[in-house]
Amino acid sequence: MLGFDVSNVANIQPQLYEAFGHIEFLPWIGLSYSLANFATLAFARNIIDVFNIRYVYIISIVIFFVGATLASVAGNISTVIAGRAIMGIGGSFCQNCAISYFAMYATDSQSPLLYGIMSGLWAIGLVVGGPVGSAFVQSSATTWRWAFFINLPFLGLAIIGALIFVPGRPESNNLPPRDRLADIDILGIVLQVATIVLFAIAATFSGPVWEWSSAPCIAVWTTFAIVLAAWVVQQVFSYHNRPDHQVVPITLMAQGHMLPLWVASGCAGATYAIMPYYMPLFYAFSKGLDALQQTVRLLPFILPFIATVMITAACLPRVNHYGLLYLAGGAVTLGSAIALATTLAPNVSESKVMGLTALVGVGLGLHFQHSNAISNRIHKDIRDRIEGAALLNMSLMGGISMALIIAGAVYENRGMSLLKSALGSFNYDDRDLREALASVSRDTGGGDKAHTMIAYGANATCKAIALLFYLVASSGALCLACGVLALFGRSRAKKLQ
Repeated sequence: MLGFDVSNVANIQPQLYEAFGHIEFLPWIGLSYSLANFATLAFARNIIDVFNIRYVYIISIVIFFVGATLASVAGNISTVIAGRAIMGIGGSFCQNCAISYFAMYATDSQSPLLYGIMSGLWAIGLVVGGPVGSAFVQSSATTWRWAFFINLPFLGLAIIGALIFVPGRPESNNLPPRDRLADIDILGIVLQVATIVLFAIAATFSGPVWEWSSAPCIAVWTTFAIVLAAWVVQQVFSYHNRPDHQVVPITLMAQGHMLPLWVASGCAGATYAIMPYYMPLFYAFSKGLDALQQTVRLLPFILPFIATVMITAACLPRVNHYGLLYLAGGAVTLGSAIALATTLAPNVSESKVMGLTALVGVGLGLHFQHSNAISNRIHKDIRDRIEGAALLNMSLMGGISMALIIAGAVYENRGMSLLKSALGSFNYDDRDLREALASVSRDTGGGDKAHTMIAYGANATCKAIALLFYLVASSGALCLACGVLALFGRSRAKKLQ
């Protein structure tokens, strides 16, 4: 359901804009989910440590249900965003519960396969969600609200299944819940959430809403920098918390073998975020394809990704040098992303683009979520396993959220500049250009306007999208470096022995 909802909602954004307007808030329909998910991961980890995981899991599904219901009955775009944020919070707890169960119950040989299945199901949901969302908005019998309504019966089934089949957690902590609650790093959680939200506001509103030199823009960026510095200092020096109870498990992250796993997870998240969000926009602008046709062109990325994830997961228990996975995955991602960044243009052949996206899918599949299984294999203590899984999940979702924020800022600001240059002689206002960048329009009688923008602006928007693949290439380069670091660390450890 988590993967399904991402692409499902992405395909109804034009209809949401037609209904409610506010082009400046449109990116937040997608961003609010991943941002709320990432911001509450640490809190979810602490709550799971305090209360019975079975009940936390059931309540998290209920929270997701409430968010979907709120979004489906929304009367304005702010309510849709609020509903999506609540869904993200519920999804955060669901993910934490799932990886905690893997850490508690899965054997070293089972863990890679379970993570592979979870990644595959996530990707399948991504594939299915796009056509379903498109079908709802194109049918005369349904509206965009059905894209949220459809979650409800499946969530109801999930609640029933959880009540029947999901076990509790084997008790390994003798402290009473009250003492465990007292150990939660409340200040760290508040600073973390504030840091993430301030960065998102600063990056997404600078340019589209505020001039870069304006007082609000400078104030938000300054506040973000201060809060970020305070959060880092508070975590490093364990201010207002016990040393082993920071919101970010720094002690675990400081272990040499965890650093490459942590960085590689973030790199995988960044690549995973950009591909399904911006490749459909490329097909819309350069080829004039509708939502369903865009989804079909995304399959060459999704299917090799799923296949590679599953094959890698099956082989992982037999792989002794896991750094080779990051080395290969990073190299393939780096090469194919650079090729995409340098070749994307309106006149490039679809087969060439789809071939390169397939290579990105293979590279991503070699390192997506495998860090969790490797961490489970390294750590034998249940608490260390759960802490490691939570840390790596934070990195993955952080990579997704940060990539969406940065890519959105680059696309909006650079795309706006390129569009103004391409369409300057037509005297379009900023709202028209923002609509063109988002591939939406409220001008129902402006067919000629839309055709003009596509004809003259396709090259500009393709250039803006191509720039984003340098972010994917950077992620690939970092992943490759993680592979080198992991192999070097292993060989050095053997020499010391």
